[in-house]
Amino acid sequence: MKKYTIPALVALMLLPLPSRAAAQNREHMQMEAELRMLQEQNQQLSVAFQQAMESIKALNGRFDAAMEAMRKGFADQALTSKNMAGDVGTIAERVRDNDTRLRALGDEIKALHGTITALAGSLAQGAPTTALPPDPNAPPTAVAPATTLPPVRPVLPDTLGQSPGQMLQKAKGDYDAGQYTLAITGFQQVISSYGDSEAAIEAQYWIGESQLYLNRPADAIAAFNQTIQKGPRSRFAPEALYKRGVAQERQGDLANARGSYEQVIKQFPSADSATLAQQRLMKLVPAAGAAPARP
Repeated sequence: MKKYTIPALVALMLLPLPSRAAAQNREHMQMEAELRMLQEQNQQLSVAFQQAMESIKALNGRFDAAMEAMRKGFADQALTSKNMAGDVGTIAERVRDNDTRLRALGDEIKALHGTITALAGSLAQGAPTTALPPDPNAPPTAVAPATTLPPVRPVLPDTLGQSPGQMLQKAKGDYDAGQYTLAITGFQQVISSYGDSEAAIEAQYWIGESQLYLNRPADAIAAFNQTIQKGPRSRFAPEALYKRGVAQERQGDLANARGSYEQVIKQFPSADSATLAQQRLMKLVPAAGAAPARP
């Protein structure tokens, strides 16, 4: 049997060590290479992800800008439509006022024409008749005794010299002075004298106002109804509808009062009475569990 010395054995034991270290070193280097590849891929994915996020952020910005532009466009269109509606309402209100003034002027002219006609008729009745001159060659005739006839006094209308506007202003003076009963009489004279005039519509409205001050809501409602019937498109129509609702509230008839207020808002949305009617409607809505408030 071959004998080895201790140094030889040590040398023999140390012989395979370099080969194992080299293998481990190659494996380590391969792992490091794969790790570097993974790190590079991770870095590339991170860059791609960052670019994608930037693209999404830019897309969101463009989307928000587009949505803001659309909202602004819709808001501008709504504002334009609202302004146009307000302008149309204002124009309609002005046309209604001008039409009222023109009709009132026509009533004044008609009343003046009636006054002139009445004066001409009265002068014609009071004037002496014109006779032919006597014939000097005619035989003398017996002269009848002169008879004195009573003078003919023409009957003139009570409204002679008074236009519907003048009569209306006189009655409104009584109204402003708080003489509501006397004012009602004056307004009724305007209606009886110039029933088809614009002043008659206004007089009918002021009768309703006077009845409200006299705490006669039923009579006020009747007067306002006649105002609406006489002039459904006159400048007193929205106010008459609104005041009719007020009178109905005083009667405790809240259902019909609501109908009057809603009618004002629907037919005359640009009138001041529509705003007042809206405020009244809000007060008509009772709180939960509470009794309706009295007008």
